[in-house]
Amino acid sequence: MAATMRLVNRTTLRLRMGQQYMSFSSAPKEKTACVKAAHALPQTVKIVEVGPRDGLQNEKTVVPTEAKINLINMLSESGLPVIEATSFVSPKWVPQMADQVEVMKGIIKKPGVSYPVLTPNLKGFQAAVSATHCCVPLKAGASEVAIFGAASELFSKKNINCSVEESLQRFEEVMKAAKEAAVPVRGYVSCVVGCPYEGQVAPEKVAHVAKRLYSMGCYEISLGDTIGVGTPGSMTKMLEAVTKEVPVSALAVHCHDTYGQALANILIALQMGISVVDSSVAGLGGCPYAQGASGNVATEDVVYMLHGLGIQTGVDLSKLMEAGAFICRTINRKTSSKLFVITEFGPVLSVAVIAVRHMHHHHERRAGDEDELQGPQADVGDGEEVIVADVGTARLLGVAVKVLLLIPPNPFSCDHVHHHPEHKHHRQPYPSKCSGVFVHSTEEGLEGFPVHFADL
Repeated sequence: MAATMRLVNRTTLRLRMGQQYMSFSSAPKEKTACVKAAHALPQTVKIVEVGPRDGLQNEKTVVPTEAKINLINMLSESGLPVIEATSFVSPKWVPQMADQVEVMKGIIKKPGVSYPVLTPNLKGFQAAVSATHCCVPLKAGASEVAIFGAASELFSKKNINCSVEESLQRFEEVMKAAKEAAVPVRGYVSCVVGCPYEGQVAPEKVAHVAKRLYSMGCYEISLGDTIGVGTPGSMTKMLEAVTKEVPVSALAVHCHDTYGQALANILIALQMGISVVDSSVAGLGGCPYAQGASGNVATEDVVYMLHGLGIQTGVDLSKLMEAGAFICRTINRKTSSKLFVITEFGPVLSVAVIAVRHMHHHHERRAGDEDELQGPQADVGDGEEVIVADVGTARLLGVAVKVLLLIPPNPFSCDHVHHHPEHKHHRQPYPSKCSGVFVHSTEEGLEGFPVHFADL
C-alpha cells in the first residue's frame, strides 16, 4: 500500500512501527559533528540531584517523610549518581528538614549512589554522622556532607547569620572533624554572579571563597547562581576567575532558571571543562532570601540537553520524569520542567497508532441512536492520502502514550451516518468519536486490540 501520510497538527513526530520510540530516552553514542568541531565537550557528566534537599526545603507545607523517602528511592532507580538527601539544620530554621534522621534511615541506599547531606556547622555535622556510632542503626549515618558559603556579605548574613569570613572559620571546624571521620566534604558557594541585596558580585570574590573551600579540603566546589541572574557572559567571566584558583576538575555549577538562562549557562560551563552539574527534579526549589527567584534548573531538561549533545549521564530519562511527576502530585504543584510540560503526562513510553475503522461525529448523533459507533470500515488504496492526527497523550496499558489517529480519506458514508439537518455540511478535521485498533509494540512484536475514543 502506497498511501500518503499527512500530519494535521503543529507537532512533527517520527514513527517507527515495531519498536518503542522515544528519541530523548537515551543518550546518543557519539556527539554531533558540529559540536565536535566547535568545542571539546566532556564525554560524561555527573548529575548531582539536589531536589530532595534544596528543592523541598522551602515548601510551605511539610512534605510527608514517606513521600521524601519514595522520591529519593525513585531518583536512585533512575541512575542518578548523587542525590542530596536532606539537611541537618535546626528544625527551628528549616522545619521541612526536621525528619532528616528518619529520611536517612528509610531510604534504600543503592550501591554506587552517594547520598550527601547538608551540614551548616559542626553541630549539624556531628548530628549527621553520629548515627553511625550511637543508638541509631548504622545505615542512617551520612557518609558524605556538604557545607555552604556565599560570595556576598549581605547574603551570608541573611542566610547563615554571619560574615563570609566567619562562615569560613566555622567550616574549618567541620573540615577538621570530617577529616578525622574520613567523611568527604563538598562545598557550595552561593551568589556567584549576582546577589538580591548587593547586585552584581565580583568574580574575584567568588574565586576567593572557592579557593578557601578547596584549600580546606573540599573535594568539589559547586558554584551557585542562586537567583538565576547569570548569563553566558557573566558565567564565563566568573569561571575564568575561579579556574585560575581551583582546578576545573574540582568544580561544579548550580544554576537557577529565573531568567531562562540556566541551560545556556550550563553549556558555557561544559565548554570550559566543567563536568559536574547540580539540578533539581521538576525544577523544585527557590531561595527564601531572594524574592521572585525561581527554582533550580530541572534535572529532566538538563539530561535531555546533555543526551542531545552526545554526553553520557547514566540517567534513565523516563524513570527520572516519573519521579518528577510523583513529587509534583504529592506537593500539588506544577513542574518547572519544560520537557515534562511538552509531553503533557510525563514520559511518553510508546506511540499509540490508532487505525481508525469506524467514526461518528458528535454533532451528527440523534436522540435514540445506539451507543455503538456508526460508519463503514475504511480501507486505504494505493495513492490515497492518510491524515495523521495527533490528539495528545493518554494513559493506555498503564503508561503514557502519544496517540495518533490514522484517518483514511472520506471515511464517512451517508448510508451509514445519521445527519442532523442543522449540521448537514459540518465537518471536523478529525472525528469527535471513533473506534479502531490500538497498535502497541512489545518485546514479542506488535499487538493490537480494539479501542474506542470519545470527545477527541
